[in-house]
Amino acid sequence: MWLTSLVVVLPACDDHVIGQGIPIRAACLRDPPLTYDNFGDGMISRQCRPCHGALVRGGQRGGAPIGVDFDNEQDVLDWADAILRVAVEQESMPPAGGMLPRERELLAEYMRCDVLPRLGQVDLVGTGEDP
Repeated sequence: MWLTSLVVVLPACDDHVIGQGIPIRAACLRDPPLTYDNFGDGMISRQCRPCHGALVRGGQRGGAPIGVDFDNEQDVLDWADAILRVAVEQESMPPAGGMLPRERELLAEYMRCDVLPRLGQVDLVGTGEDP
């Protein structure tokens, strides 16, 4: 009789993933956590809304497509995947620079620990956070 061994590589004990979601690490245990009210609105206002605002006219948008606006929390939720990909992972926004590395780290934390869980893309069970 042959025994087949199955090796399963589990994420670190502080990672919790649903399907193909993004791992949540212990960094999400910040108290108080980063939210739209205490972080996201201010960051988006400074770094994104000068081009990604509904009231910003075409020639002032710095190439931002019309309709890709981050005027409120729902807009951030609607565009969360793109914000994370372009501003955090690719580091290509804002195109003229200006975002400090620490600001980008905090934006990543806000997106992964507040925004994506609210969209059901990650599981915070065991991290001390409520989904």
